[in-house]
Amino acid sequence: SGGASQVDDGAHAVYAGARKLTGGVNQVNDGAQNLKDGAGSLYTGAKELSGGANQVNDGAQQVNDGAGSLSAGAKELSGGANQVNAGAQELNMGTKGLVIGVKDLNGGAKQVLDGLVNVEAGSNGLKTGLSQLEAGSSNAAKGAAAVDAAVGQLAPESKDVVQGIKKLGEQVPGLKDSPEYQQLVAGSERVAGGLSDLAGQTPTLAGGTDQISQGLKDALKGSTDLEAGLNGLLEGQKKVYGGTQGVVQGANQLSAGAEKVADGT
Repeated sequence: SGGASQVDDGAHAVYAGARKLTGGVNQVNDGAQNLKDGAGSLYTGAKELSGGANQVNDGAQQVNDGAGSLSAGAKELSGGANQVNAGAQELNMGTKGLVIGVKDLNGGAKQVLDGLVNVEAGSNGLKTGLSQLEAGSSNAAKGAAAVDAAVGQLAPESKDVVQGIKKLGEQVPGLKDSPEYQQLVAGSERVAGGLSDLAGQTPTLAGGTDQISQGLKDALKGSTDLEAGLNGLLEGQKKVYGGTQGVVQGANQLSAGAEKVADGT
């Protein structure tokens, strides 16, 4: 930026000198015109002389031609200075357009950065929720396995209980005919049947909870990978945004220098 400042100051000095040069050229042009007019008068007077007046006439003609060339060159130089001024003005307008463009670029980079920050926050919330759900599913899987083991043990034992109750009814006179005994037999048979049915279902339940737990573990790992990827994107976008801010600053400095150049011309 220091070198750019020196270039800007140098350009300002050049254009200031060009303006002074243009003024001097205009003065030369005026003087040449006066010289041309005087030479014309001299040429007219010389024509009235005789003898040596022809030599004066030739010299005056040469002076007149040289003054015309000098005047034409001064006009061309003045036109070139005007072109320099016009170019400086165009440079000024172009750098202002550049500033607008890089500001839009910087604004877009900021929007992307804000979006990634929001996505990262959502990803963190997702990971937290999955962690809690995975912990609960692990407990559920352990509980289902325990239930399966207990039911597998209780189902045959309940059948033994039913057989024992029936055997007791055979051994105790009059017991089989009592309503209480009959209700006990019916209840024990229902318990044994329910445990038998449950014993056929608990392995499926345990397997399902295991699958759920494993699926949640995989999802949790995926969310961790997602978080790592988002962190990488976020860091990259922060660098992009920082770079666009630097571009904006550079464009502003360039525009300021171009404006000084335009003012100097």
